[in-house]
Amino acid sequence: MVMAQVNVLIGNYDAAIDELDTLLSIENWYTTNYIEADPLLDPLKDLPRFKALMKKYKQLHGRQ
Repeated sequence: MVMAQVNVLIGNYDAAIDELDTLLSIENWYTTNYIEADPLLDPLKDLPRFKALMKKYKQLHGRQ
């Protein structure tokens, strides 16, 4: 998660979203709700790629 946050801070949004995709794809405590609540990730939240990623994992985990 820290790498996603760092990538956002330096403006590397694609790398941040790639990192979030990796985190969400493995069994751990990161959830779409946790990620969406993180204020450090606010710059990503209006990006279509971020929205698609959240939708994908909400559907996979039954949280529409």
